[in-house]
Amino acid sequence: MKTRYEITMDYNRVMSMTSELESLGESFRRVAAEQSRDAIRNLGGSWQGENYSAFMRKAETALDDANEIAEFICNMARQIRSNARYVYNAEMEAVRLAEERNYR
Repeated sequence: MKTRYEITMDYNRVMSMTSELESLGESFRRVAAEQSRDAIRNLGGSWQGENYSAFMRKAETALDDANEIAEFICNMARQIRSNARYVYNAEMEAVRLAEERNYR
């Protein structure tokens, strides 16, 4: 059985990882939303012809997909964080019950 210290360390490690994951998702969203859209607009400003419209539609679709991926990453981090809290509380309760039994 894990100690309170081990449970807390595992919990803190998971929380740190989920923060990094959420930060990655937010960074990905910023790149897709701002930098990529600006680059595509700049390209479109100097491109004329019938293929331009098709390219812009495909580029917008790809950027929308990238935004969905970023949202998925952030949601996954939130779900992992929620699950970690649940497991942390359950493990701490198990330790408390085990300690209570040992004292009787």
